[in-house]
Amino acid sequence: MFRSMFRPGSVLLALVAGLSLVSPAAAQTVPYREKAVGTIEALSFPDAGTAKQDWSGVGHATHMGHYTQTGSHDIDLATGAVNGTFTSTAADGSTISGTYEGTVTEIQPGVFLFEVTAQWLTGTGRLEGVTGQADVVAVVLGIGPGSTFNYTDDGFWNLP
Repeated sequence: MFRSMFRPGSVLLALVAGLSLVSPAAAQTVPYREKAVGTIEALSFPDAGTAKQDWSGVGHATHMGHYTQTGSHDIDLATGAVNGTFTSTAADGSTISGTYEGTVTEIQPGVFLFEVTAQWLTGTGRLEGVTGQADVVAVVLGIGPGSTFNYTDDGFWNLP
């Protein structure tokens, strides 16, 4: 009689439903914003059509708090295309690194507007497993070492 009360299919369905309750939580997508200031540390011209800038900065960000950041990018001098990499370090030593790409335009003599999309790809410490994306707007005063910039971004992080 016990066998006739429970069909094998309903037992399997109950097992699958139960296992789904104990599986790890899915990643959570949360808003991410930051503001930072920084300095161009180095400028070079690897070839006649490319400028390379190395930079560093400090800022405050959602989910990271106070942080420092370093990075570099190449600028195609003919098109204004920008491709770069960065690493941010939180106060507790956790890091998150990624890439960015977009464009730069001179909006007035010696003032440059960067509009790029950042991709967070790899983290360490409490930022391990975090990924995300943001639209970044930066204003840079000058092009060479000692030139300053500020930027803001608005995007999201995927938390593990």
